[in-house]
Order: sequence, then C-alpha cells, then structure tokens
Amino acid sequence: MTSMENTFVCLAAPLLLAILCLRGEGRRGLVFLLAGMTACLLSAYISAFLASVWDTDLTTASHAIAPAVEESMKALPLLFYLLVFEPEKKSAVSGALLVAVGFATFENVCFLTSYGTGELLRLKTSASSRPTAPGSFCAW
Repeated sequence: MTSMENTFVCLAAPLLLAILCLRGEGRRGLVFLLAGMTACLLSAYISAFLASVWDTDLTTASHAIAPAVEESMKALPLLFYLLVFEPEKKSAVSGALLVAVGFATFENVCFLTSYGTGELLRLKTSASSRPTAPGSFCAW
C-alpha cells in the first residue's frame, strides 16, 4: 500500500466504527465525510490514469485533468443520495458540504504527510507546484 492508502485506512477506520455506533443525522454526516475521503482517493487514481493515457505533463494534468475528475467525483455521492433517497433540501445541502469537507480533509492530510509543514507555504502560494495526486490543492 502507498502512503496515501495507509492514510486513508487510518482516517477511515475510526469513521467506520463511529458510523456503526451512531444513528440518524450523525451517521449520515459521517457517511458523507467518508464518501468525500473516498472520492479524493479515487480521484487520485483516475487522474493519474487519465494523465498517463493522454500522455500529459504534470502542469496539464494538475490544471486540466485533476480538477475535472475531482469535481465529478465529489458530485457522485451526492447524486446517489439525491436519486435514491430523495432527501429534503436542507439534508442535501448538508451532505454536499460534508462530502467537500471530507475530500478537503483527506487531500490536506495527504499533502502534509507527503511534503511536511515546511513545504506548506510554497504549496499554498505556487499554483504551478500542484501535484496530480491526490488532486489539486484548492483548499486554500
């Protein structure tokens, strides 16, 4: 397993245990959070695959491929929720927010574990330094 996958397991395991213990809104919220983290992990795989298939450079991949894949992947859990459960508007908005928070949390943890805090300011201020995995650094 890569460090990104190890990070995912470390973050997802406690969430899964909490999901099993909670009921109602709390459970739904954690499921959305976990869905966002999973979307981030899958986005990295899909972006890297598409970048290799289309033989693109790092800049093109991080500016063109990764954002499109990431936004599409963030929408999938919410679309599933909307189509299957037909929730109220308030619940759908909360779900969208929690998917985005889960995605950003996992993405930022991966950046911190990959680059350390010494590189944090450089990553924040330099758009051209964005790596393709786990996606674009858009939380800042």
